[in-house]
Amino acid sequence: MIKANANLEKSQASQLGATLKRMDETLSEWVSIKRTFSSVSKLATVLADTLGYDRSLFLAKPHPKKPLNHGKHRLLINKYAGQLIPGMPKVTYEVLERQLKENQRQLSMIEDAYKAGLRRTSIGQSETSSNGPQASFFYEFEQTCLVLQKILQHPNTGLEIIEGELYDAAPIVGDIVLISQAQSCKPFLDWQSGKGNLARKLLSADNAE
Repeated sequence: MIKANANLEKSQASQLGATLKRMDETLSEWVSIKRTFSSVSKLATVLADTLGYDRSLFLAKPHPKKPLNHGKHRLLINKYAGQLIPGMPKVTYEVLERQLKENQRQLSMIEDAYKAGLRRTSIGQSETSSNGPQASFFYEFEQTCLVLQKILQHPNTGLEIIEGELYDAAPIVGDIVLISQAQSCKPFLDWQSGKGNLARKLLSADNAE
């Protein structure tokens, strides 16, 4: 059984390698003759027709819940997209890294704000002296979460929460990219699920006054 699985994996790896080689040769030739396409979708469609595959194979993006080979074809298309699709932005990894660091910084600010709020609740101040500032803090925290939720829901961002972690699931080049780990995302996810309802309670109490 083990040998059979090994042979199957070897065969699949060989097939993948052969397909990627054909893709690379074809895309490279199109670059050399200055052939152009209107979009990644159109490029994938023509490439699929040329090589005899279903276009979905070339459009599928890498995903942490899928096999490692999933999305390999799309990565190769991304490699040539900037040369075959006029107007397709050529973004360097350095630019992407700066963007990711900025996203991570913003998520870290949310996490720090959340922790600061929890520390305030444990100090044991009187309700009269602490409720106002806490309500104000949690109101700001909730507004930040609402903005982040809208960003995640926007169809053009490509940002996605996967198993508690924030990913850029549609980068301009390369594989999906981890932006923030689960620990940093937890305050927002708690708020989104209703577990972090302290902010809501404080807001309600503040509004009641």
